[in-house]
Amino acid sequence: TSGPITVGVFEVEFTGTTLETRLLLNEEQNKQDWLKIYWDGFMTVTIEVPQSTQTQGLCGNNNQDPIDDIDVWGTYNDNMLLFSESMKVDRNWQCGAGQIPSLWTR
Repeated sequence: TSGPITVGVFEVEFTGTTLETRLLLNEEQNKQDWLKIYWDGFMTVTIEVPQSTQTQGLCGNNNQDPIDDIDVWGTYNDNMLLFSESMKVDRNWQCGAGQIPSLWTR
């Protein structure tokens, strides 16, 4: 490879078999926090964020507790179908389009 292409705080690099994109989130005293996305060109996408960055949705909340990563709207959940339904978005990419069937909440 010839190195990354850099545009502002965004970098893209092809590393043989993987496309890597990086977004600089924070920089202080020789430390950089990057959001990194790797794509193998087929179907695998890997997302890495610094531990200090809160996430939500399919990435969980990044609090190092996998038990609550599939909570639905702040409520404990262990049903993957219920979790996936709760992740639906509307045509404007706004959360909340998913409707939880009442039989799942009883």
